[in-house]
Amino acid sequence: MVATTLGGGSSKTFITSLLYVRPVAILCLGTLLVLPIRRDWRSLRWPAILLAMFALWMCLQLVPLPPAVWATIPGRAPFLEADTAIGMAQPWRPLTLGIDLTLASLFTLVPAAATLVAYAGFTPDERARTVPMVLAIVAASAVVALAQVAGGENSVAYVYNPTSRDLPVGLLANRNHQAALLAIGLPVLALWVRGQAARMQHSRRGRQIERVSLLYSLSSVTAVLFVLIALVSGSRAGLILCTGGLIASALLFGGSIRALSVRTRWTIIGGSLGALLIVLLLATAFGRALVLDRLDTTGISSDQRFRAFPVLIELIRTYFPFGSGMGTFDPVFRMLEPDADLDRGFFNNAHNDLIELIITGGLPALALLAGFAAWLVAQLVAAIRSRGAIDAATVRGWIGLVVIALLLAASLFDYPLRTPLLSMIFTLACCWASAFGDTRHTGGRGIASAGPV
Repeated sequence: MVATTLGGGSSKTFITSLLYVRPVAILCLGTLLVLPIRRDWRSLRWPAILLAMFALWMCLQLVPLPPAVWATIPGRAPFLEADTAIGMAQPWRPLTLGIDLTLASLFTLVPAAATLVAYAGFTPDERARTVPMVLAIVAASAVVALAQVAGGENSVAYVYNPTSRDLPVGLLANRNHQAALLAIGLPVLALWVRGQAARMQHSRRGRQIERVSLLYSLSSVTAVLFVLIALVSGSRAGLILCTGGLIASALLFGGSIRALSVRTRWTIIGGSLGALLIVLLLATAFGRALVLDRLDTTGISSDQRFRAFPVLIELIRTYFPFGSGMGTFDPVFRMLEPDADLDRGFFNNAHNDLIELIITGGLPALALLAGFAAWLVAQLVAAIRSRGAIDAATVRGWIGLVVIALLLAASLFDYPLRTPLLSMIFTLACCWASAFGDTRHTGGRGIASAGPV
């Protein structure tokens, strides 16, 4: 987790931090698999199966095929014509059009796999501690973002190159990914505060009301800080995600605030709104509220993500149903990119992971995505049926569903799950949501008997 946090904030395959992130992740996964510890796979089996099948499909894309078979795969005609033009004999080739790119995509699954295996071996108390761990990652990214703003575009706080050196991207390389991480932090913060407040209220120490009020006040300021950084980053999708995170937090944990006195509630609400208004005015005055400047319709219509949509549809038609190979979007897009769209920028991802998954993974990847959606719906149904439960694992399960929803929504406009850091957090969210899959609630190592959040 530490290595992924420090060096897994970029989706690029050429960043130097991967020189230690990947070996550490592989070492951790191998060590976890050989350790003789008891693992509870009761509720995690479907996420594990889906992840394994996704890795298997990538491996199958790397298997060399006979020339006669390869020639029948959609989208391979231009390569056959090129070979014929130069008189080259047809070699055995894998399904993927970029062996190194698909292999790199396979390695990106290792942090998620290590997270899943580790969580299966955690005790209930250890599972509960994953919540403050995620919150610490979000807070650290926010602190780094503040250092980047203070230091300017030449600040040493920028972790990656290339990155947006004039924006507060924190521990990530992309402002949309940073905004998604901050949006995740809002419900996770609410979950952690709920657990801490409950612990304070049940303690025998005095001044519980004052301590709980202070906790809520500090957490409100922290939430405002998360939203402010997302606002300054200029991420339009991030603004929507933060709004969703705030609404989800209010719906899930509004009852905890209602338990406070009226005066305390209004102090928290008024202070939060006042702090948000002040930072919004300051950001606007100093020209840092970039997201407000980018909300005009002209900026949206000229966005390359929207202009490239016809090309993306054509790529689906060209390579369906087997795909071009996981990770190969960049080269196959450049083959069809219109000359009018060529500029100094680059379009190395579809900025819609559903579309890119279909282009590169084809029908098998789409089927696995449908399987994940079915599992997610099953967890949601189970969550609704157990809405009266108040144990720690159930509460974590609800937050897991919210985090999954936020990251999936972010994936419709960008590619956050292609960064090792956010894919690790997404895996943890799936583990939290899996609490609804264990219906036995038998205590001991049972998920429902988890300790305090």
